[in-house]
Amino acid sequence: MGADHTFTGPELELTAGLMKGALPLLLISAHRAREETKKITDEVNAKHGRPIPTAFLPSILRRYPLVCLNDESNEFIAPIPELLLMRVTSGLYYDVIPGGQALLNEANDRFEKYCAAYINALMQRFKVTRTYRYEPKKGAPVDTPDLLVKDGEKIVFAAECKATKLTYLAQFAKTRSRRRRSSTFRSPKGCSSCGASSPTCAEDL
Repeated sequence: MGADHTFTGPELELTAGLMKGALPLLLISAHRAREETKKITDEVNAKHGRPIPTAFLPSILRRYPLVCLNDESNEFIAPIPELLLMRVTSGLYYDVIPGGQALLNEANDRFEKYCAAYINALMQRFKVTRTYRYEPKKGAPVDTPDLLVKDGEKIVFAAECKATKLTYLAQFAKTRSRRRRSSTFRSPKGCSSCGASSPTCAEDL
């Protein structure tokens, strides 16, 4: 799959302005891709203590699915077109996470709203409410799960819209204690219970 900076797709509402804004987030030169790949590989292997199998190493193409020959080139290709679709959906993680906790909280809140709307639209028999705080004991407030699904007056389902991803080090640790030290990574929320997905980290170090 190849194109250039002037490529547009009116039927997809892919305008020149949209391309101009998107390409810096999606495009990398071949030279820089090699440099970044070496840097990521060296970091992962150093932290892991020994080389990780090539098939399981992070791929720069997940972050930058479009590649050009050099920084001045007007033409680019998508070596693995499927990764382009992943980057503009689940790969939004890379754009959200550098924004700090405030942006992450906003993304989480919007995703909870989406999950509630998703269930309401597909299963209209049920009523979905968002999280709220109550006090089972005075002075000890507790938050309910993120989504409460009611059938009539009865709660039949409770959902926590979160996803915890193992880091690369945790995935390849030999012992349970090292897996704990290598840690898990709390990604932007994802609700597997209602079939929806959210930005998640496929290659956090």
